[in-house]
Amino acid sequence: MRVRLFINGQPLKPTGTGAGLIEGNTAWLTDVSLATCVSNTPFTVGSSFTDGELTRLICDDLFVFAEALSDADAKTLFELTTAASAAEIAAEQSAARTTLPTPVITRLSQHSAEIGRTTRITVYGQNLASARLYSDVTAISCKPVDAGTAEAVAFDVTVPPETVPGRCVVRCVTNAGVSNAAVIACDRVPTAPDGTFTESAPAETLPVSVAGILGGTEQKRVWFKAKAGQKIIAEADARRLGSTLDPVVEIRSQQGGPLAVQWQQPDLLGDARAAVVIPADGLYYAELHDLQ
Repeated sequence: MRVRLFINGQPLKPTGTGAGLIEGNTAWLTDVSLATCVSNTPFTVGSSFTDGELTRLICDDLFVFAEALSDADAKTLFELTTAASAAEIAAEQSAARTTLPTPVITRLSQHSAEIGRTTRITVYGQNLASARLYSDVTAISCKPVDAGTAEAVAFDVTVPPETVPGRCVVRCVTNAGVSNAAVIACDRVPTAPDGTFTESAPAETLPVSVAGILGGTEQKRVWFKAKAGQKIIAEADARRLGSTLDPVVEIRSQQGGPLAVQWQQPDLLGDARAAVVIPADGLYYAELHDLQ
């Protein structure tokens, strides 16, 4: 589902979507059940619940359009509805914005960094131009690749060899303030991008780590070769990194036969770890999907 907001005929930039994505002035909600969006309660503008609302607005008129408005359409509608006061209203409210917008992190290109090496991580969000990245582990170095843009900035993250495996918190800092936190896992397993290990190009040696984004009803697979008697463990690191994903991890044979499945384990803070002893030499895959 695409969501766009306008004030005084001008588009607003979203600062967060929960499990969704942000692209420019558009927020995409990736896991929307239309069946649960139907309500027989009286219509109000805002986030409505039986016991209250997060937002309340007073509306003189309510318009329903057959298709989404463009930026030009929204500006024209604002000018038509406010008549001669449009310029005055826009100027008055624009003049009141005296503070610089603070940086916001919406996602990272990957939430892992290899110990003893330098990993390039791109931070996505808003108001990130010329941002610096700082970790709560002071020995970790985060060097900006360039000044970046307001929506994205890349860093070379170097984790010293003596670092103890674990998780660290990072934040972006600009002259306007400090961003929200993001979590990075530091370990000694090299991380590959999603789609690296396929049925035609499986992982030959283990362990491996794969970073990616899972949306909606997607299923992600990591293919690997294994031998009879070999113990295989597949683990999802999502909730512990700040994701809202309810991970389900399965290990299957090449033909799709289920060998192990796990989901939402309390000792993993809602993440999942599946384990199996391989019955025969061959090709297998670990699969991840969202329980919601």
